[in-house]
Amino acid sequence: MKRPLLFLLADKDMQEACKGCFLERDDWARAFGCRKIEIVDTDLVVPAGMKDPGLFKHAHDIARPFLATHERLVVLLDSAWQGSRGRSAIEEELRKRLQQNGWSSDRCEVVAIEPELEAWAWSDRRALFEALSQDLREGDRHLWKATVEKETVVARLSDPEAELAKLRERHRIPASSAQFRRFAKFARIDRCADPAFVRLREALRRWFPPGIANGNGRPD
Repeated sequence: MKRPLLFLLADKDMQEACKGCFLERDDWARAFGCRKIEIVDTDLVVPAGMKDPGLFKHAHDIARPFLATHERLVVLLDSAWQGSRGRSAIEEELRKRLQQNGWSSDRCEVVAIEPELEAWAWSDRRALFEALSQDLREGDRHLWKATVEKETVVARLSDPEAELAKLRERHRIPASSAQFRRFAKFARIDRCADPAFVRLREALRRWFPPGIANGNGRPD
């Protein structure tokens, strides 16, 4: 029997975020509005040495062997990288190549985050600050409390990766993929309005609607 869902991911930060969301939360299916399926570590694949440009170029080849083992596929990558033609072009071209290589349109989805994964983190600052706070040095905690209280305006940042780097540097917090895992555990994913996250949520609802018991998302 095939596994229900495979994620092809551009980097470890995305993998850790998916682990926090799908492996460490009991409520993820309710928050997504879909039926709960089994997702394990081996369903969250980061091809070695790819990053975003490499995954864009080679995802259709990497995904081909998984046609025999998985019912459905999500390719998740950033849209901001050198040589990128933008979110729409990334998603359209990659979907086309996946379909040409056996992944029919009802079995695959491409989600290019605009501009990058950090945009999701900034969409729920409460969860972001909670995730980062665990890496604070003891002497910096009083400054951190003031920062959290000050950061009350939720605005879309033009460079969320750079803003996160500044925040870490200001509070001497080392960068760590584990922070994305903790963020995904704490985040209010049912309220996330980021367009890329919404597309992922819609795909899971379409494939795995509540009340359907078959493990691959098809009616019995």
